[in-house]
Amino acid sequence: MATVVADYALGQTGVFRYESLLKDLFREVATLDASAVRRAGARKPLIEECKELSKRRNMVLHRGESVTVHGDSP
Repeated sequence: MATVVADYALGQTGVFRYESLLKDLFREVATLDASAVRRAGARKPLIEECKELSKRRNMVLHRGESVTVHGDSP
């Protein structure tokens, strides 16, 4: 079951579609609040960073917008 969940959750739209499920799984299985996980020095939770990066990716791939890289922060 873990493989199925991971495959769907990490797919193209997985983070958005399965966010609630993933948060519940992390809370139940790992006793972890996934919405509170942050990278060292990050201002936003990791899941929010992932959402922003996904939106940027879609703007570039589907609308042909350009992107400027500024270090490693989204």
